[in-house]
Parts: sequence; C-alpha cells; structure tokens
Amino acid sequence: MEVSRIEAAPTKIIDWRRLTAKEIIKYNNDGVEVPPQYLKWAIDFRQDLEKNDKDNITYEMAEKQKIEDTRKEDNVEEDVAAKEDSAEVSATDGVSAEENTQAQDVNNKTPAEKKREEMQAAGKSLLRQGENFILDSRRANKEDLQAESEIEQTATKSTNEIETLEGEMSALISRAESVRDTLKNEYENINKGDKNNKITFAKINRLQQKLQQYGTQGQARLAASEGDFVQYEAIMNSKNGKIFNAQDIGAVTVDVGNELLTQANKTSFIFNPEYIIGRNAVYDGTTAISNADRTEGIKEEAIHTNHANESRVQQLKNNLEGATGVEGYSLTADGEQAKEDKEKIKTQTAAATETDKAASASLDQVLLAKLRRGQTTEA
Repeated sequence: MEVSRIEAAPTKIIDWRRLTAKEIIKYNNDGVEVPPQYLKWAIDFRQDLEKNDKDNITYEMAEKQKIEDTRKEDNVEEDVAAKEDSAEVSATDGVSAEENTQAQDVNNKTPAEKKREEMQAAGKSLLRQGENFILDSRRANKEDLQAESEIEQTATKSTNEIETLEGEMSALISRAESVRDTLKNEYENINKGDKNNKITFAKINRLQQKLQQYGTQGQARLAASEGDFVQYEAIMNSKNGKIFNAQDIGAVTVDVGNELLTQANKTSFIFNPEYIIGRNAVYDGTTAISNADRTEGIKEEAIHTNHANESRVQQLKNNLEGATGVEGYSLTADGEQAKEDKEKIKTQTAAATETDKAASASLDQVLLAKLRRGQTTEA
C-alpha cells in the first residue's frame, strides 16, 4: 500500500497576504492578533476606500502592484519621452528636421539637465551653478551609498535565509524519510500476516499522521520564505531611483565643472573661484557617478542571487513532497493561478481524507478476516 499524496495548507496559519483590508480589520476587531504590517496597511487602505471602493483588493495584490510599479520605474521616463517625441512629430509637420530634433532634445532632458536649464534661464552664473550642483552631487552620493548598504543587507538576508532553509529542510526530510521507511516496514508486516495486526494498524495511523505533519509544516515554511524572496527583490529594485539620481546629477555636475575649468584657464591667476569650484565639481560629480555605477552592479548581482535562492525553494518543495506526499503551494501566486492553487489544495485535502478512510477500512477488513481465521490474537 502506498502513502497517500496530500496537499493541505496549515489550518492554524492565517494567510494575511490574501485577505482584504476589511477582512483583516474584522479579525482585529474580533480579538485576533494581526501582524502590525498587515493591520497598518488595512487601516490605510480602508481610509481610501471611501474614494476608490476597491474592497476586493487583498494585501498580496496591493504588494504585487508595488513590485510591478518598481520594476517599471526605469522605463517610465523613456516611455514618456517616446510619447512626447511622437506627439511632437505630429505637431511639427512641415517644420525643419533641425527644429524637430531640437524639440525632441528638450523633451529628453533628465531632471538634472532640466534644473540646470532653469538656473540658466533664471540668470544664475556658472559659478553659482557649480556650487549648487556640488551640493546636489554630495547629497545624491550619500543617498546612493545608503541604498548600496541596504541592497547588501538585503542580499545577506536572502543568502542567510536560503542557507537556514536548506538546513531545516534537510533535517525535516531526513526525519520524514525515516518515518516513511518505518511505515513501509509496517505495511510489509501486514502483508506477511503479523499476529499483532491491531498494534501495527494503530502504529501505521500514527506514522501517517506524523508524515503529514512534517509535510504540512515544511511546505508552510517554504511558502512563507518564497514570499520573503519576492519582497527582497522589491526592496532591491526600490533603489533604482537613488542610483539613477546620482548618475544624473553627477554627470551634469561634471559638465558644469569642466566648463568652469575651461573658463578658469583663460585667466592668468589659476587659483581663482572658477578653478576651485570647477575642480571640486568634477571630483564630486565623478565620485557620484562611479559609486552609482558600482551600486547598480551590486544590485544586479544581488537580484540574480536572490532569483537563484527563490528557485531553490521550488526544488526544496519538490524534495519535501517526495518524502512526505504533501504538495507545495505558493502564497505569492495571483490571478487565475491563485484560484487554481486554492481549489487544488481543497481538492487534494478532501481526497487525502477519503484515501485515509479507505485505507483504514481496508486494513480493518484484513484484520477481521485474519481474526476469523485465528491468525491474530487480541491486543
């Protein structure tokens, strides 16, 4: 007799990710201890419901939207610029190619470039521009270094979590395989006509329950960690704005610095304000760009590693399923896939229950038959 395949989410664990704001608040009002992050989100979201009337939005759906928005962040400016370019072409039919190109260049200006144009239009001197952008570069560089530190910390969390997870699952699977082997021996005892069939039957039930317990607890742990890895990527991608800002401001600061140095070289006295501010602008701008480029590389490598860790979770799910018969599930699924997984869990749980009943009935019949033949003693 083979061990039944079971798929069940732990009944004592509330999946807060899939609850709406209204449902979370109801749990809180009923005295259930709600994790602070979910309760805060629910309260904030409900305050906005008066305007939006979107009570079908779950925490998970809201978080996934944030992740999608973050992933699109790098492409927003390019998309906007492309649309503006297209509109500009339509609005300037018959205008010379040179004038059209100038219009496109204006639309493609970065925030730092636009700021410099505004300063020039306001009559700010080149020296004042340099001083201003030096301060901007230093602030942007500081924010970028903070972002780099947070990315590295998040990457460390990802690595530590997968290492801890693999250790836990290795120990759990080892225990499950031991139970499975014992269970197999007990089945063989039934087939061999063991005279202690009642004791064996009770032991089989306990072993089956223990195997299911291992699988259910392990799959719940894996599903939770899978959600953590998704969140780690979101945190890393949220630093894109800081990285781009440092690159953008740094580039304009270097341009202003070079113009100041060119202007300073036209005078006989080298230690003048244009030279000093120009030299500092080039240095601070270059530093901001260099650090931002490094942060971008660290972020890309960290995301790649985090993806590998997340993929490893799926392999651990498969390994645990092979040892216990309990299928894995995901707390990060959305849309139709989420509905399909939810229904699948219910179906598999019901099927597992019926299988256990059938197995018990079958063993009872075997035991009764042996009792009639006098092959078994009363326990």
